Amino acid sequence: MMGNWFGKEDRGKTKRKKNLNYMFAINSIMAVKVKDYMTKDVLTVSSDISVRDAISIMLDSAHHSLPVVKGKKIVGFVTAKELLRHYHPLGLTVSDIIRNGTITADPGMSLDDA
Repeated sequence: MMGNWFGKEDRGKTKRKKNLNYMFAINSIMAVKVKDYMTKDVLTVSSDISVRDAISIMLDSAHHSLPVVKGKKIVGFVTAKELLRHYHPLGLTVSDIIRNGTITADPGMSLDDA
């Protein structure tokens, strides 16, 4: 007696193969480090520049958001929408409008941990 082309045994093997492929993929991701995917030489803006200057930098760079730094530390991100919403002739700085609580990942972390 011949078995069904899509019999239970074949489906079980297929599912096991998919699970095995999934496990290999997970293992591969765990071996990859954040530094392997991070962008180097990122354009940033200083927290003490004016909103007006930050808008100018965004227009010149064609970016829609930028990391905000104080010294060498990332203190937040600012978007074009936030800059335009807070544009004021009295001269707010970027630090006046950025959101706190920016989450970062260490370059040595695995993608799985990040």
